Amino acid sequence: MFSSLFSAASSDCENPPLDIAIVIDQTKSVGEQNYDKMLDSIKSLIDKYDVGEDKTHFSIVTYAANANVRVSLDDPKYHSNGALEKLLDEMIANDKLGSPTRTDRALKTVGEEVFVTENGDRPESPNIMTIFTDGNTNKNSEPYETVIPALEVRTYIL
Repeated sequence: MFSSLFSAASSDCENPPLDIAIVIDQTKSVGEQNYDKMLDSIKSLIDKYDVGEDKTHFSIVTYAANANVRVSLDDPKYHSNGALEKLLDEMIANDKLGSPTRTDRALKTVGEEVFVTENGDRPESPNIMTIFTDGNTNKNSEPYETVIPALEVRTYIL
């Protein structure tokens, strides 16, 4: 499934521009080495898409105890593959890992702050969210069924 998504992304004729949220677990349980590997994998993923003003847009959200929108869909500074790669390189060099793992807060943030028109979500573009994590959310997290409804309207959950 994942490789077919990659190959589909390369054809401008058949695919509309996409709005893609990359959600990244930034907790100590991931470990620094694995965090860096995740970011390198994300660079490879982004490289498969034609990123641009009228093309695919990315949002980057990192999370531990709280979620942080690092890049919004409407930020023109990040409407290029090179700018996103540079950001990910900076994250590898500078990010500190935290705790606990609150995936619920990350999902809620994507629904309330990323896939919304006031932050660049385009109604004609399919929304795709990919989560990079090493495991379960913290035991004190809200149940997923309470945080996912805002995502279900136009997001393809795989």
